[in-house]
Amino acid sequence: MALRQRRRTRPPGHPPRLSSVSAAKAGAPPRRTRLGAATLRFVGLSFSRYRDARLPGWTPNPATAFLLLSVFHVAGALLSPFPADCDETMNYWEPLHYLVHGAGLRTWEHAPAFALRSYSFLYPAAVVARLAAMGGADKRRALSTVKVALSLAAAAAEALLYDSTVWRFGKPTARLCLAFLITSPGLFRAGGELLPSSFAMIATTAAVGWWMVGEFSMAIMGMAVAAVVGWPFAAALGIPLAVHASYRRGVLFVARVAVTAGALLTVPLVAVESLHYGRLVIPPLNLLLYNVINGEGGPNVFGVAPWTYYASSLMLNGTVAAACVAAGVLLWHIHGYVTPVWPRMSDMLTRVIFLSPLWVWLGVFWPQPHKEERFLAPIYPLLALSGAVSLGDWSSLLFRPRVPVAPATSGTPAPAHPGSRVSLGVVLSTLVSLAAVALSATLFASREAALHLGYTGHHAVYESFTRTELQPDGSPRHSSFVPNGSHPLNLCVASQWHRFPSHWFLPATSRLRFLRPSVGSPAMPLYYAPAVPSVRTGTAAAAPAAVNGRNEGVDEQWWDNVAACHYFVTNTAEDQLTEVPIDGADRMVVAAERVMDAARSPSPWRAFWTPDHGKRIVWSEAHVVRNLGALPLDG
Repeated sequence: MALRQRRRTRPPGHPPRLSSVSAAKAGAPPRRTRLGAATLRFVGLSFSRYRDARLPGWTPNPATAFLLLSVFHVAGALLSPFPADCDETMNYWEPLHYLVHGAGLRTWEHAPAFALRSYSFLYPAAVVARLAAMGGADKRRALSTVKVALSLAAAAAEALLYDSTVWRFGKPTARLCLAFLITSPGLFRAGGELLPSSFAMIATTAAVGWWMVGEFSMAIMGMAVAAVVGWPFAAALGIPLAVHASYRRGVLFVARVAVTAGALLTVPLVAVESLHYGRLVIPPLNLLLYNVINGEGGPNVFGVAPWTYYASSLMLNGTVAAACVAAGVLLWHIHGYVTPVWPRMSDMLTRVIFLSPLWVWLGVFWPQPHKEERFLAPIYPLLALSGAVSLGDWSSLLFRPRVPVAPATSGTPAPAHPGSRVSLGVVLSTLVSLAAVALSATLFASREAALHLGYTGHHAVYESFTRTELQPDGSPRHSSFVPNGSHPLNLCVASQWHRFPSHWFLPATSRLRFLRPSVGSPAMPLYYAPAVPSVRTGTAAAAPAAVNGRNEGVDEQWWDNVAACHYFVTNTAEDQLTEVPIDGADRMVVAAERVMDAARSPSPWRAFWTPDHGKRIVWSEAHVVRNLGALPLDG
């Protein structure tokens, strides 16, 4: 019966809508224009449904929270180093560039023989990019527009989570949750990334927000969107929701909503993917089978990491919230063996139910040998929520008011001195919360400053190159060479291939070429077939027969004609004889940006900025070198 009872700390019945509460507080509303009334109604229905649930305390208006989260995420989209992961570039930004501009790279995962990646996932981004281009934006600004659109979607989902937290856990916890959200280094970057894990983060965050206020249908559909359109592994986050909804609404209800949502999403997805791959395929299913059954070698061929990898990643990207979550584990031991932490069973069950997706996710991904930081993106908002709940519970345990009891002869409690222990507990709890938020904000600022100073130079050097070395039509300055589709401008890369920010940073007549390494032959992307008569024929074109999923390269991916390289992209920390294999007299540096030499910089200062950051870090430079043998200077 405990699961069926609503929390006693909330008023009975459905939370009142903003309109009724506002009318009760302010009387008859002033006259407004139709546009103003419609705007207020939209904000009220979309963001403020559970704001004034007659709960004690104060908290920012959800519309204000959405504004704060929007500023936070848009700043992250525009200021964070790009790309954060070469997988984001090669598997998503490059295929998106092909869909929009008809040229781009594809990995083996986009080969029709494997069909692990979804084109349906890229369609919304393609629409945004085309609209930006129609508005006069160049390719670089179109990319930023896509990142901003993703950021606003993330802000809306997190505003819903915050709004629901007010109703489910109370206003003090919601305030802490909002503070942890807008000081999360992981969220700062993940919100604007074009990755299935980031998309799953947005959809599952909204789903948890709906779930916490009893909107089971919307929550199940949100999880379905995350798993079908985004990332199939996101379905793990929906396991606690399915169990809870089955208990509250019945197994048939859950099955009906899940099947309906799955069918509505899967049918158009299969149609789109089959059109692009030229055969009947379901990429989310293929991806799931590849990782679970370990086909073609499985994900472990791309690297494995120890269990400490996720521990350090959570602390770097969650900082104080992650520490609070870890400390929250002790609360369960204290509750079981020392003193009750949650006096009511309903309070304990609320935490078990709504915070369990975080632990399910960690339980699934932590044991996997192949670990990547982007795999943690779906739980970043849940980390902020769980950290806020944990910190609030610790404060309640340590600073809860204790009513003194009179001597046993009277049998009645003695009156507490007004303003003594209760006021002190409130003050201490507030100070602890403020200290946690201040520390989280400080670590966030330090972390992002270190990343911005250390890594933005890798993509900034491409911007500097196109701005200073190339003319508006893509032709190199001080040269009679005019590149075109048959004779493009060749940019050659060796070890710095993973820093390439995509063709969104290059003119249409430029191509990236991979130099063959002296040792090893890892898998590299290949160019799509020309988009003639349409991009669908290019995406369906078969890859070379030797392309495989074992991280083994093929001859077609390498560029061996070094003399035809017009430019080289390199780093001064690397061996220049292999990075730029031409005579020293033919080398001319045309663009340079300072970057961090991560391999030679000590860990604490590499991860966080300090006042002596510049002295502690080992610096190098990212260069674009002109090959004067292929592009001699005219005049």
